[in-house]
Amino acid sequence: MQNDYGNAKTRQLNVYNNCSVTQRNDEIIYSANAREGGKLMKKRIAKGIVSSIILATTCLYTIPVFATTKDETVYSKMNSKNEYYSTVVSAKLENSDEADVIEDISNLLNIENTNGDETFTQDGTKLVWQADGNNIYYQGDSEEELPVTCEVTYELDGEEISADEIAGKKGNVKVTLKYTNHSYEVVKVNGKYEKMYTPFIIVAGTSIDNSVNRNIKVSMGKTIDNATKTIVVGMAFPGLQESLDVSKDTIDIPDSIEISMDAEEFEMNTIMSCATPKFVEVDDLEILDNLDEIYEKANALKSATTQLVQGAEKLNNGASQLDDGLDSLLSGATELSDGADQLNSGATKLSNGTSSALSGLKLLNSSVKSTTKSLTSDTSDALKAEQIKSIGDSAASQAVSSIKSKESDITDKTESSVESNADEIYEAAMASAKQIAEATATSTAESVAKQTASETAYATAKQVAQETAYTAAKTAAEETAVYTTAKITADANSTDVQTVLKNMSSSEKASIVAMADSLLDEDEIKENALSEVEKKESSIKSTAASNASLTDSQKSTIKAAADEGVDAKKSQIQAAALESAKQIATTTALTTAETVAKEVGSQVGQSVAEQVANQVKSAALKQVANNMSALTDGLDELEDGLTSLDSGASNLQSGTSSLADGSDALKDGVQQLSDGTSSLEEGTKTYLEGVKEFDADGISKICDYINGDLKDLEERVRVLKDLADKYNTFSGLNEGDEGTVKFITVIDAIKYEEDTTDDTKQAEEVDANETTQPESNEVTTSGE
Repeated sequence: MQNDYGNAKTRQLNVYNNCSVTQRNDEIIYSANAREGGKLMKKRIAKGIVSSIILATTCLYTIPVFATTKDETVYSKMNSKNEYYSTVVSAKLENSDEADVIEDISNLLNIENTNGDETFTQDGTKLVWQADGNNIYYQGDSEEELPVTCEVTYELDGEEISADEIAGKKGNVKVTLKYTNHSYEVVKVNGKYEKMYTPFIIVAGTSIDNSVNRNIKVSMGKTIDNATKTIVVGMAFPGLQESLDVSKDTIDIPDSIEISMDAEEFEMNTIMSCATPKFVEVDDLEILDNLDEIYEKANALKSATTQLVQGAEKLNNGASQLDDGLDSLLSGATELSDGADQLNSGATKLSNGTSSALSGLKLLNSSVKSTTKSLTSDTSDALKAEQIKSIGDSAASQAVSSIKSKESDITDKTESSVESNADEIYEAAMASAKQIAEATATSTAESVAKQTASETAYATAKQVAQETAYTAAKTAAEETAVYTTAKITADANSTDVQTVLKNMSSSEKASIVAMADSLLDEDEIKENALSEVEKKESSIKSTAASNASLTDSQKSTIKAAADEGVDAKKSQIQAAALESAKQIATTTALTTAETVAKEVGSQVGQSVAEQVANQVKSAALKQVANNMSALTDGLDELEDGLTSLDSGASNLQSGTSSLADGSDALKDGVQQLSDGTSSLEEGTKTYLEGVKEFDADGISKICDYINGDLKDLEERVRVLKDLADKYNTFSGLNEGDEGTVKFITVIDAIKYEEDTTDDTKQAEEVDANETTQPESNEVTTSGE
């Protein structure tokens, strides 16, 4: 069908829903309502491509001429009940070589020449025409199913209604021509088997009387109003939506045509539609070859965008690390500032402290020197008289305790000594009469007692003196050492001895006691004590003998025993004499031992204590003096060092003050830098999110579509082109010949006539008369 605007510079075709495809010269322009996002971009690309394909199929094309070309036009008639009741095929055999004989294939019935007298012979579906160099025009009937069928529905004010009922009605009318494509093949597309329909393009049209209809509209088409009537032309592409596998959300490719109007008295003229399997020409496919460059650029764009995202991620990671690092730096700078302030405060305290310490050290050094001088000139006794007496008393008490602890031993020794002289006592007792026995027994017992007491007292005195001397010496040395040390300390600190002793720790006392103990020689002390006892041997024995005299009671006992009779009671006299001697000797020995021990212990303890205390004091003073001298030397060095330290502390305080000021400035600068990097990190994060969104919602979707849906669409377009080229005949085609075919369907008109009998109007369906079928000259086509 010739386009009325073929010579214009711009041709436009409404596609659907305010979308259009415009051809300006050789440029195809697609336009749609502007929307945002990658989804809209994807739809725009798909719509542009699909619309370009549709536009290309509607433009004029030229059929190439071969040796014999068969051009078929299939005419079919359909009543208002959607029933096809006639199909006639008109064919033209183009004899380009002016051959005398043309061979053809046809499954038509009732074949007849419609434009000449050329004859043919038929063998099944094979026809042989005697052409004589002429073109052959013929037609015949067909019982084959049409590749595309139509179903017409009617609606009045939104309710479906039959053709018979709608005739003459008033209201809003919608007529829908729904086309169904029955021609398809299962072919392999991009590695998968798909059901692909032959791409038929249908153009349908009719005329509508303007006198009884208004607001006439058509979907996917055009209306031409010439005042008296409106020409309506619409287009449909049945099966193309499925073949291209394009979502209706992307673009809705119509497979039906809707005609609507506001009718006063509805009638519908004959509707004619033309269907052709032509899709796109070979030259039109050249645009698809250019897609390879688009694929490459899309991949390059995707790669560049990926690098951009990776770079943004690195930038954001770097900014985050920088921000974290500066946070750590700020924390460190804060700690440095705080530390510098503390250091400055400490340096100030150190400077003040060293000055105070230097003053105190000078005073201490002077006091130590004075004390050392005083100690070296001290010639006083280590112990006072009352201390010596106390030590002697303690020694005497200890000696007496020692004698008491040995009472049993002394008693045993005394009785043993008396028993060794028992014979003398027996002889004296038995030798005399009562008087003589009495005197003799008493004298003998007293003599033995004195001798025994003398010997026992001397031996005990030596033993006790040795034991008591070391104990007393040890006690005196320890007490002297502790007291002397306390006195030296008290003198050095201008305080009293008792305060120093009270504040002295146990460990300090233990150390002093250990030093005093190390100065004692136990063997020497015991020898000295034994020597003192030996010097007093005669005195000890004399005292013991004098204390051994018999008491009146003892003497009376002896006399009484003698009176009882020497002979008759010899054994009793002897036992009594012996027992009395033992008792007297034991009592005397114990008394003498205690007396001697007390005296010797006191004398030895005092003597040893005084001697040892003076030795300990002398040694202690000497050691202390040496230590004090060394201390003085150390204090002199310490004073010199503390003087240098005081000077250095002053310089340190000055430096830390400057450090504190600098660290505060550093902290402020790092804080500003940290604030800046935080803003930088937020900015790079926002930039990264934007780049990712741009990649995910924009570039990735576009590239995925180009490399996925677009490639798939390209392959489908090529397959559709092949299917269109393959569908080149309806009745049959001789091998090696080329052919074209188009289908014209005539839908009967609906007329409304008034019935004069009952004053009602009847609907009349007007069949398309024979004139609607073209005469022989009308069938002639030029292939356009």
